[in-house]
Amino acid sequence: RCAIIRLCHEFPEPSDTSDAAGRLAEQIGSRDFVLSVGTIEPRKNHALLVRLWCAYRREERPAPLLVLAGRVGWGVDELMGQLDEMEEERGPGNAQVLRVGPTAETELAQLYRDCALTVFPSFVEGWGLPAGESLTFGKLCVASEAVADVSEALLTFDPGDLGDLRRVLDPLLFEPGALARATARAQAQFTARSWNDVADDLDALLAETLLGADLPGSL
Repeated sequence: RCAIIRLCHEFPEPSDTSDAAGRLAEQIGSRDFVLSVGTIEPRKNHALLVRLWCAYRREERPAPLLVLAGRVGWGVDELMGQLDEMEEERGPGNAQVLRVGPTAETELAQLYRDCALTVFPSFVEGWGLPAGESLTFGKLCVASEAVADVSEALLTFDPGDLGDLRRVLDPLLFEPGALARATARAQAQFTARSWNDVADDLDALLAETLLGADLPGSL
């Protein structure tokens, strides 16, 4: 028998965020930003987000900063080169896309608290922790349909379709009140799971399985 146990959304709140706030303030300043969390590698589909932010620039749309939080993985040399060129062209403090590298829990918590919303565009995912973490911090997540933790609380899109991402994201970024309304709806539909919930579900599944099993020595 195969059964699914949903993982948790828990993210421990750090007690001291002063160091994180200082480093991030130097990089981000007071700018509004959209956050994407995850290792920068092909399956995470950061290239789609960079394509979109380049389109916003061509169209002269006042998009917020895009912040990529995560270490650099494999197979993204071309993307990294593109980001380097974008940063050099715009200059310090004026980047459209900002990489903040690997982040400690204190820094990641600060990013979740301060962002406008998060985007999770993976082609392939297991559970997709950043989606639930975002909602735990009260921030809307626009997520790929490939994310396993897809619920009514998430706004989803086809990760292979730039137009479909724009269908979901553009109104949130450029229509007054749209983000606030969507965030309120998501929070009303979201129930955060803890690791205790996961353990309870596992205990229940094991008990059910053992009761129905033909164990050695059983009558």
